Amino acid sequence: MRDTKVEKYIGIVRKVDKMSRIVIPKEYCRSFEIGPKTPLEILAGIIDGEEVLIIKKAHKTTKKSQ
Repeated sequence: MRDTKVEKYIGIVRKVDKMSRIVIPKEYCRSFEIGPKTPLEILAGIIDGEEVLIIKKAHKTTKKSQ
């Protein structure tokens, strides 16, 4: 695993709704320029024994899962 420097870490707790969705806070959308049509990639894994979900902007070359 590569060493990664976290420049800024912000944490907010959100509950998952009945349809298994979460809402991305407006502050995050503004800060990271995420709009209604912005493609996002969701990654899941275990880091240092912790279950982690990472949501990042998808690059144009990232394919959608079918």
